[in-house]
Amino acid sequence: MKETAKFGITYTPISDKSNTFVTYSDADHSGNSSTLKSTRAYVVKMETGTVDWQSKLQSIVALSTTEAEYLSVVLAGQTML
Repeated sequence: MKETAKFGITYTPISDKSNTFVTYSDADHSGNSSTLKSTRAYVVKMETGTVDWQSKLQSIVALSTTEAEYLSVVLAGQTML
C-alpha cells in the first residue's frame, strides 16, 4: 500500500448528466476446461471512473453461451440494486 499511496481514482464528467452509472458484463462459456464452468465478470462505472468490478468462476455449469452471459448480467444487475 505504501507504494500506491499517491494513486487514486478520478471522475471526470463526460456529459451534462452527472452521476451516470454504466455497467458492462461478460462471460466465457466453459472457460475452465476441467470443470466446464464459465467465468463471469462485470464492471460498474460512474462517468469515467470504475466504482466496482468482479471476475468470478460461476458456481454452476452453463449449458450455452447465452446462459453464461445471462448469469453474468444477473450478477451485475444485483450489484446495481
